[in-house]
Amino acid sequence: MSWMPPAVAELSAEVHENTGITPGVERVGSELWRMTIENERVKNVIDFKRTSGARWVWKKSILTVDGEPFPPRDTHAEFYDLFLNTDAVLERLGAEEEPEHAGHGHGHGHGH
Repeated sequence: MSWMPPAVAELSAEVHENTGITPGVERVGSELWRMTIENERVKNVIDFKRTSGARWVWKKSILTVDGEPFPPRDTHAEFYDLFLNTDAVLERLGAEEEPEHAGHGHGHGHGH
């Protein structure tokens, strides 16, 4: 691909450096670029929009793990950890979210 907005190019280079993969990048309109970072289990689709000037900024991300929506990570480092060590991160998050002493009968409607 030829030109891409600096914000997209920089994140693409960072993703490659941290994961070893090159994300898919596409222009999906005059005001929107989309980056897709995925492996067998984790997929993150990131949209960048153009501001009123010529700058491009993050618009939204859609993160899924095993095809299910997953809460966005707070930092890039947390995302890379999830991407590279999915099982370990899911175990750790499960342990944090479900303390042994918590009552499990309070129905969050997860629909599993």
